[in-house]
Amino acid sequence: MCLHLLSCFLPPVAVCFKRGIGCDCCVNLLLTILGFLPGMCHACYIVSQDDGMVVNQTVIMQPQAQPQSTFVTVNIPN
Repeated sequence: MCLHLLSCFLPPVAVCFKRGIGCDCCVNLLLTILGFLPGMCHACYIVSQDDGMVVNQTVIMQPQAQPQSTFVTVNIPN
């Protein structure tokens, strides 16, 4: 929610927080320089996109030679 508000007032900053300094940030900075509305629309699009990252995932691995299961929990920071 905070990134959505930030994307309305400072579009390049919101994109940098979401994706880091990279291609999306440079495109958004260029769009904001050319016109505030295109930069704001691009920032809203980037902020509203889902990264497709799984925050917590439990993987069950069962080796064929051993009858017991091994549980591995992977935590990925946002």
